[in-house]
Amino acid sequence: MSASPIAVTSSQASDRILSNRPSLSSAPLGWQGIALEYRCIGAGAMPKIYTPWHIITFVCNAPKTPKVVRCFGGKQWQDEARVGDAVIVPAAVGYGVEWDTDLEALTLVLEPPDFATAFDEAQDPSQVEVIPQFSQADPLLYQLGLGLKGLLKIGEANRLYAETLTHTLMVHVLQHYTTRVAKPQFYRDGLPKVKLQLVLDYIQGHLDRDLGLKELANLLQLSPHYFSHLFKQSVGIAPHQYVIQQRVERAKQLLKHQDLNIGEVAYNVGFANQAHLNRHFKRLVGVTPGVFRGG
Repeated sequence: MSASPIAVTSSQASDRILSNRPSLSSAPLGWQGIALEYRCIGAGAMPKIYTPWHIITFVCNAPKTPKVVRCFGGKQWQDEARVGDAVIVPAAVGYGVEWDTDLEALTLVLEPPDFATAFDEAQDPSQVEVIPQFSQADPLLYQLGLGLKGLLKIGEANRLYAETLTHTLMVHVLQHYTTRVAKPQFYRDGLPKVKLQLVLDYIQGHLDRDLGLKELANLLQLSPHYFSHLFKQSVGIAPHQYVIQQRVERAKQLLKHQDLNIGEVAYNVGFANQAHLNRHFKRLVGVTPGVFRGG
């Protein structure tokens, strides 16, 4: 394994190092603050590299528990890479690994500025130090990663839900794997009525757009983390759930007009395609849009 770390500053560089392209990638969706890749990789090695990002990696599937040799901080040791365990490598720190079997790996790439301010917008990113982790069992972190992967697998271009999962994941890492423990603030009464109405009116006026969590939080000059908590206290459900609910309600109104086909209805209420409308409509209403219109 190379003693001198190689700088990796782009996904194209990582493709060359790993000799294959990801089967799933968030790159086409333009997610902010995070990138996701899912790769099927044969037994082999990744030379010691360093990147400008914080990297979280999970083995998601393998025919046997991979035996690995890790190289980090001038040390080299043998380890196992159990399915679901997290490897967390801070930005600008050299890390290399060898593995002895085929495997499927999920990699999350966190932008340090977005990561550091996920909990507190005023946080200085230079003051947030990530603590390296190897073979760290963390079921919640793994499930959040799989949730993001699931959005890519089903082709769900839901920016609001993706940002909700992303910020939940970032806050979890900030609370458990950094030297500065994030201290949560607690609010009892949710959003003030005037501010809540501002957000609800904005959502109603922009249902046809791919709304983002940070976009809504910025209306009230709150961090996405606190906005999500306050919104749920006020409304009873998370922002992404509320937006889907309102899109379905708007779709019910539009379906009463025969001049729009169901695909056009889906587009007009902000769903990526008719299949997404069908899935959420049936889940919330109990029947498909076609049956609803026919009834």
